[in-house]
Amino acid sequence: MIFLALPDKRFTFDLVRKTTAISDWLGWYLRELEKPSANQILDHFSNFREISTAHAWRDPHYDGSHPTHDLRQSFDLAKTSVEQNKYIDAHCSVFTPYSFVFLVKDLRSMGIFPYRISAFESTKLDDIEFFVILQIHHSSPTSQLDTSMLQQLARTAGYSGPFGSGGFARALDSDPDLKYQYETLIKEQQIKLKQETSRDEYLFPQLDKNLHHERPNNSATNSKNPYLQYFLNYFYKNHK
Repeated sequence: MIFLALPDKRFTFDLVRKTTAISDWLGWYLRELEKPSANQILDHFSNFREISTAHAWRDPHYDGSHPTHDLRQSFDLAKTSVEQNKYIDAHCSVFTPYSFVFLVKDLRSMGIFPYRISAFESTKLDDIEFFVILQIHHSSPTSQLDTSMLQQLARTAGYSGPFGSGGFARALDSDPDLKYQYETLIKEQQIKLKQETSRDEYLFPQLDKNLHHERPNNSATNSKNPYLQYFLNYFYKNHK
């Protein structure tokens, strides 16, 4: 299992930064980054704000102080990192509870994230972090039939010829039994994939975007905090 304590950008110095997109994560993965990149350093320091967490919880329009680093200072830090191959600490990824869940769901849908969220606690009132426990869960369905799956179904239906150059299409036109078997197998597999995808949804909490992504209004600070109550229910469902 993997235990994570993640800063919620809405209540930290990342307040005005954009949340990390799936394209960011995939691009960084393909580049095999081992330290913050120049872009990440620039974004971190040029948008860094000193803030009051309590104020951020109670005022949805609050955006903290002026940036602590101007654009030139931020650029110089990024330039130093590149020219001296120096590690400069920065928040590379920026999350809300809602955005984090959707990032890992996207990764799982691609078949490259073998985890489920076994426990998840959203950011508590006047706190700055949310907590996640990830657990290995190997079944990772794809939502559609790819070429290799279709070719396997063709073999199962009885086709033994080559693929490509229209050979299989001609075989389907000339052999009604092969076509019937192949189409039946496709329909059965599509139903199976739909069922697996539906089950996969239960591996992740279903979050209300207003509560877990947008800035809270005053109703989120009352004694019956909906942030906390949601996850009391979620913990109970996953650990009873």
